[in-house]
Amino acid sequence: MVFLVPLELLAVELLIPWTVVRIVLLVLSVYGAVWVLGFIAALSIRPHTVGDGKIFLRFAHFTQITIPLELVESVRSSRHSGYRRAIEISDGVLAMPIGDSTTLSIKLRKPYSVAPKPGKPRQEVREVRFAADDTREAIRVLTAHTSGS
Repeated sequence: MVFLVPLELLAVELLIPWTVVRIVLLVLSVYGAVWVLGFIAALSIRPHTVGDGKIFLRFAHFTQITIPLELVESVRSSRHSGYRRAIEISDGVLAMPIGDSTTLSIKLRKPYSVAPKPGKPRQEVREVRFAADDTREAIRVLTAHTSGS
């Protein structure tokens, strides 16, 4: 979307003859581009992390789900797609995709109760799927932390 803003601005400049309308659309386009850049930055500065005996799965500043490492039974690379929301729980599987797909799967030793979003009811999950930028490194880190505990 950010890369389409210049094209959008050019189209508005060429197609809209009214100065006031062009200025309003310019302001809205710039505002939208800044918002998208801010959202991308929020995803970058609040990544999934491992530490203090827990896995912290984050979706920007909107939500954080914490899973104790002691519950991790296995970690594997596994691609799943077709998700429609940023956080989904279905049939005991918590999914936090990027786009519509996940790259990593964590099986839990026993069901664990999580709230998909603040204020939503807690649901039990047996598997956690999420997208990792570097799947191999994520598996190495998670395996090291679960083996060491």
